[in-house]
Amino acid sequence: MKKRKLKITIIANNSKEEYNVLGIYDIENRRLEYQETKNLITHVILDLKNKILVRENKDYYLEYQLLESKITENKIDIKEFNQSMTIKIITEKFMIENNKVEIIYNILDSEEKVEYTVEF
Repeated sequence: MKKRKLKITIIANNSKEEYNVLGIYDIENRRLEYQETKNLITHVILDLKNKILVRENKDYYLEYQLLESKITENKIDIKEFNQSMTIKIITEKFMIENNKVEIIYNILDSEEKVEYTVEF
């Protein structure tokens, strides 16, 4: 698979982050994969077919199920303490159009709204 440029935009807690990374788009499995290197190296997988977002680094592993208009229970593993916690998320939008994915979800436990966009 060829690497391609990805533009990532995340809006949360009244702040906006935009950055460009090299990543992979697996057309057959409909899956985007890239690494963030801002603070920690975080491996990110966005499974477009199953609507799952996975983020993993040395501190944690999280997997969010992003089903539109549904509340899902999602697990976060905190590696250092060998513990897990569950958070509830409701997804407002999961849209794939051309070479752009737009996801809006709310973390119900913290009342945090996240707008996540990937252009590839």
